[in-house]
Amino acid sequence: MKHKIFKTFVPMLFPLLLVGCGNNQPEPEPEQPKNELTITCTKGPMTLNLIAHARAKTGKVIDYNINLRHSKDKINWENQTFQIQTSEEINKIIWSIELKKGESVYLAGNNPDGFSFINEETGAVTLSFSDTTLNSSANENDVEFKVSGSPLSLINATDFDIIELPPSSIATFQSLFLNSSVVDASELILSSQTLTTLCYANMFFECEKLINAPELPATTLTIGCYDGMFDNCTNLVNAPILPATTLAIGCYERMFDNCGSLTNAPTLPATTLAAGCYNHMFYRCTNLVNAPILPATTFNKQCEGCYSGMFEDCGKLANVEVSFGEGNNWPKIDSVGDFTYDWLVSAGWSVENPIFKWKGSSENLALERSGSTVPTNWKIEHID
Repeated sequence: MKHKIFKTFVPMLFPLLLVGCGNNQPEPEPEQPKNELTITCTKGPMTLNLIAHARAKTGKVIDYNINLRHSKDKINWENQTFQIQTSEEINKIIWSIELKKGESVYLAGNNPDGFSFINEETGAVTLSFSDTTLNSSANENDVEFKVSGSPLSLINATDFDIIELPPSSIATFQSLFLNSSVVDASELILSSQTLTTLCYANMFFECEKLINAPELPATTLTIGCYDGMFDNCTNLVNAPILPATTLAIGCYERMFDNCGSLTNAPTLPATTLAAGCYNHMFYRCTNLVNAPILPATTFNKQCEGCYSGMFEDCGKLANVEVSFGEGNNWPKIDSVGDFTYDWLVSAGWSVENPIFKWKGSSENLALERSGSTVPTNWKIEHID
């Protein structure tokens, strides 16, 4: 409105105002830098390898091309394509780069159908970034690295910041850092809200040095998406927040298997379960003290095995709180054990009077007891 007033009553001054003040438009915000998948050597030197493991089905041939771009300065990029062709099973290094301590490599590529894959007709290819030492006299403890940025840069080298996982892909980033010396993944960007089957399965499998995990923001999960993601990460202390409320078959199966340093479990907010969704999720978490509250109240044939082995061999587990629902809502399959089979076997054995808290009807508790899945040394407490 001020410009209109000036223009009406002081037309001679208006051009001067424009010259002196400009058009008062806000400056455009600077473009945010894109964060390709980045691997930084924090203890080294080291050799970073890309290892291809391919297994063809009998009588079939895998013929797969992988595109990889890499740079140490984000200015000069080397672009390479690797052909993986086999009718058998192979395990080989297809790319390597040497990194000094403090040095990073930025990784991208154009692989629109996925990075790793499982094909029901031909077989599977798994691609993993792993490390070896440059010093032949050193041991594995002399190498450590951190990962950051978005692995989606391996799918689309330019638009990775605005894309989701390839919708038809299976096992896209399965075993991406398998058995490597990664220590810190807290800045790894796993931003996709639309997950795909087995997309992050075994991503950090046997990464025994891993301490910091990435955020996992997805609220709707898919079959096996986090299956074994941190399996055998024995130094992982804090689990990532798990906000998902829509689960899928085996989505969290073995997610923290043998994470011996984990003391507290993440909150599990879902109230509707899926078959095997928590199957052996915390199996062998020998220092886990507090279990997450399990709020689900509806159980049907579609969630068979949902709690199976969930806290097996969690020797320090001191309390479990679970809802069984009102009335006898356990479906008649064989027994309630079809949902909680072995879920507390050898759990709480080193704790004096571990507490089992439950909500729901006494009939359902009796069914639970008849399934022999709550150890006799546990104190049982009903809560409203």
